Amino acid sequence: MEPDAPAANAWPVHCTVHPGRSAAAFCTVCKLSFAGLFLAVRPDGRAICHTCAREQGGMLYADATRTNHDPLASRGIISVLGALLLRPSDALASRFSGAVAPALGMSFVASLIGYASWVFWILLLVRDQILTLAQQRLGTAVDEELLVTGLWLSVPILALLRTAVAPILVHIGARLAGAPEDSLRANVRATALSSVSLLLVAIPALGAFLALIVGVRAMLHFLRAKYDFSYPRAILALLPFLLLYLLIGPLG
Repeated sequence: MEPDAPAANAWPVHCTVHPGRSAAAFCTVCKLSFAGLFLAVRPDGRAICHTCAREQGGMLYADATRTNHDPLASRGIISVLGALLLRPSDALASRFSGAVAPALGMSFVASLIGYASWVFWILLLVRDQILTLAQQRLGTAVDEELLVTGLWLSVPILALLRTAVAPILVHIGARLAGAPEDSLRANVRATALSSVSLLLVAIPALGAFLALIVGVRAMLHFLRAKYDFSYPRAILALLPFLLLYLLIGPLG
């Protein structure tokens, strides 16, 4: 039985999940009102909330149109960087239901370049200071060649750690801040694409700082555009990710 249409003077109706937001439609199964973020469309054109869709296990319109073609990642890593700089909300919060593998692959490549650039500038600009610091921490003489080798070997490890762990931490933070249950794909894709900002580490002196600012700014815009978070709420959602950034860099 279809829900009765609300009276003309009954609007705006508030979302069941986020009462502070106006509802876009009623779920035709549970009859509750939801904002557009929490609704999908069945092949017959009727609205259904995400919870009922999972319980019924039926095909949704988004499922029928799923594609592996990422509209942003497919344009290349330089285009992604430009989008992060100029229009992060449109770039990261756009609807996409395909595979996130291309974005994760791009994240790994950008992370490799970023950490390699970081090591390069460290060895070029503060080589002696790093050697002295290592000797002070260890309390013994340090072989310079061994230290340099260790720094270069850490590059793929840090890149892999960044690619694999950062999306998980962002998703955990976003869920705790109120993102919907089915937000994993969007959070992983956005975090992976935001990692392209690590290309800026190739800029001497200020590169690492610029990469941090651009990446965090892009993720703040994503969380606000995708889930309607306030700035304080978006910052709280990013705290686990920022902690990882402080632990593994790259930092200026």
